[in-house]
Amino acid sequence: CILLLTAPFTMLSGFLFGYVSRSAKNEKRTSPYMLDALGSVAGGILFAALLVYLLNNFQVLTLLFLSASAGIVLVYHFPLKPALRWLLLPGAAILFILSLIPGVQNELEEIRFRNEELIISRDTPYGNLSFTEANEQLSGYMDGNPVITSSDLTLAEESVHFPALQLHQPQSFLLLGGGLSGHISEMAKYKPGLIHYCEADPWIYRLGQSLIEENSTYPFRFIPEDGRRWLMRSGETKYDVIISTIPNPHTLGSNRYFTLEFFRLVRKHLSPGGVFCMHLTTADSYVNEEGLKILGINDRSLREVFPEVLIVPGSSTYFLASAYP
Repeated sequence: CILLLTAPFTMLSGFLFGYVSRSAKNEKRTSPYMLDALGSVAGGILFAALLVYLLNNFQVLTLLFLSASAGIVLVYHFPLKPALRWLLLPGAAILFILSLIPGVQNELEEIRFRNEELIISRDTPYGNLSFTEANEQLSGYMDGNPVITSSDLTLAEESVHFPALQLHQPQSFLLLGGGLSGHISEMAKYKPGLIHYCEADPWIYRLGQSLIEENSTYPFRFIPEDGRRWLMRSGETKYDVIISTIPNPHTLGSNRYFTLEFFRLVRKHLSPGGVFCMHLTTADSYVNEEGLKILGINDRSLREVFPEVLIVPGSSTYFLASAYP
């Protein structure tokens, strides 16, 4: 699917660079490498400042294809046969227009979710966010990786009650991700005075709340920013319980929540006797060598920061960490 989407632009772009390089060499013009670098910088600024907010990935690709086609046809008069030349440019324009029609991207995205019904797919500044339904369960995926699931009562109960029950009456919670998966409903059972919920991509919550109903009306504060960044700039704010629902560290984005620096940041914001809870997903009844390494690295990292670390098996492997027994 990715090959088919990117091939038209990449083939034309590669040809255009070679063609310009040969022309510049023959006519002693400006270095093609300089032009390529300047074009990359200009394109990066245009994309980051404008296109990422206005167009989705498919639309950006077709726009690039149209731009490359226009450059080849209008500036370099290629292909040499006029019939082919004027077939390329209208074809690229038609493809771009098709990408603007609502529903076209959903048809393409459904290829990735063959066993699930795609409800909505949207490109956000943070990646592609898709919500699907299967067996009356809604799931949210960021770039194909699961980030939120409705009606996962076991995960919500374990993530909240394992750490909260270590305290007599927790009064403040910080949830990093997973706010629409039932966690807030479980926190509300303690009637705390403060619940903060951080989501790195606010679109997960904005889109998700229209699809997934939270079973509690208990008041909480939604913080539309990366939880790590929130902890860095939240001053002396302390929490009795901090819960991370970030998925396994398989990407650079999630890996930031499994580092010594992050664990030190968490300890700084725990109240005296406060508990930090995180989990890693492993096989239900058997942990392979790779899983053992991941669990071991995480355990050693936590023990560098927290004197007390407890590992609790459940639907995932939970780590409870605190400065106190």
